[in-house]
Amino acid sequence: MISPSVYLQVPPPAASIPSPKASAGQSWASLVSPVPNEAVDVVVSSCGGQSRRSSPNACIHCHDLTMEKEKWLHSYRQQKEIALRAEQALRQLQLELDDLAASLFSAANQMVARERQTRASLEEKLGQTRQQVDQLQWHLRGSQ
Repeated sequence: MISPSVYLQVPPPAASIPSPKASAGQSWASLVSPVPNEAVDVVVSSCGGQSRRSSPNACIHCHDLTMEKEKWLHSYRQQKEIALRAEQALRQLQLELDDLAASLFSAANQMVARERQTRASLEEKLGQTRQQVDQLQWHLRGSQ
């Protein structure tokens, strides 16, 4: 008796896919390649004497494999959609972070500029006050 030969290629579940280290500018979705049709075809060379591809009424075993394939494809598509949404959210957060950093540096630069102006003004007043003190001391010495 010859046992049926069954080959089923499906992507591994997303939970077991280690997260690759994407280089700068490379997205997670671009690292996950689309599943080619030939990679998910079920090939049954012998199943009760009938080929899966030649007969729509294949055995229950073939039906189970087809259901398993569909389950894996559905899981793959869900995980890819989740990855795309996460990538989009990450880009949005990066834009917000860039905007916040720019506004923070702008506010800090304005504070530094105001402090420098205030300091220059106070140093000028201090210089005028010292001149007045020196003049008063000179008048005091002259009147003694």
